[in-house]
Amino acid sequence: MSAPQDKSPWVNFRPHQFPGVDGIVERQEHPKNRLSDQALSRIAKAYNYCWSIAETKEFSLWGSIIFKRHSLFHEVAKQENLGRLRAMLEWPATNDLFYGFDNLYQEISSTCREGSPELKGYGLICMDRLVTLAEAVGARRQWHPEADTWADPIQQSPDDVIGSIEKVLGIRLDFPSPFRQAFGLPTARGLVSDRAIHAIYLAFRMVQLSQQPPGRSCFLEIGGGLGRAAYYSHRLGVRQYVIVDIPVTLACAAYFLMCSVGPERIALPGEGGEATAAICLMAPEDFLKHRKNYDVAASVDAITEFALETSRKYLMKVAESSPVMMSINHELNAEMFRDLCLQTRGVLPASRFPYWLRKGYVEEVAMSGDKVVRKVIRARLRPTLRAMAARVPYLLPALRAARRALKSR
Repeated sequence: MSAPQDKSPWVNFRPHQFPGVDGIVERQEHPKNRLSDQALSRIAKAYNYCWSIAETKEFSLWGSIIFKRHSLFHEVAKQENLGRLRAMLEWPATNDLFYGFDNLYQEISSTCREGSPELKGYGLICMDRLVTLAEAVGARRQWHPEADTWADPIQQSPDDVIGSIEKVLGIRLDFPSPFRQAFGLPTARGLVSDRAIHAIYLAFRMVQLSQQPPGRSCFLEIGGGLGRAAYYSHRLGVRQYVIVDIPVTLACAAYFLMCSVGPERIALPGEGGEATAAICLMAPEDFLKHRKNYDVAASVDAITEFALETSRKYLMKVAESSPVMMSINHELNAEMFRDLCLQTRGVLPASRFPYWLRKGYVEEVAMSGDKVVRKVIRARLRPTLRAMAARVPYLLPALRAARRALKSR
């Protein structure tokens, strides 16, 4: 039997019709909340700072495939050409700057303008995800395919579904998109993109997993894309949100968050505002050296994409600094999140279940108990102790004798 050609029954969550969905709308006018030259200069300086401290110029998958698409931006930011920098960030549909972490880039946007059948259904995909998000947060009953009404059209409009989600979250949702030629599901609250729906879920789950109220919580995201989850966490009242990512993605996130939240609330790499900023963007090298505790850490479609050594470094650091690590990733890569947990923590994640909003993805939560912390401390101390033993020959036998004495008690 030949494989089915149409993926939609396997990608979407329900076979429903959505009479209230209009589909894609492109927006051509200039975006609101345009950044000042001073803010753009901060982005360029932060980008160059990240590259100046980078331990490697290769970023596994990113370095070998995706970075080639970002080479023009690299040169523009390096020269601090603010006019061209603004054009690339404000109108990403004309370049490939967002390739790899968002849908608004040249290839998809040009296809969208040509009216491709593949993208005509994007609004329906967003509505499908929006309804599923409502089910995930408890704003709507879970769809049951065995019921007699399993395929009845859903008469609610997108705004109706968003309103039900707002009642659970306790905030009014909006969907900032400070870009020209944005596209998505049209609503009274802005154009809804698929990525924004995932971000709302992530912010909701991190608040759930935190042992502190939002106003006292500090969250960490490794590989934060445009920073949409940081935006919605901020809206939920989270005290601080830290994003660790590669230079080009941090620059794009800086633009989105500065436009959406305000430049004064964002700390960029190299600026030293980690202690007080509501949202902090951090270079990987600074993160690995930084002494800071987080209530919840998360990585979506990221941690298993890195080189193995890099993934291990991140997870060892997270085990030291956060009691909770949440992963939402697929399992097509060589290393799965559960494998990485065994290698760095010695234990499997505490929970594992299918991700609500994307088939083929797994949501897992690893908890850092005393056993994990001891393992991490031993891994950190072992090289230091070996170096000391090499300089002081009698130290290692003395340590072994002390350990035997403690065990015999």
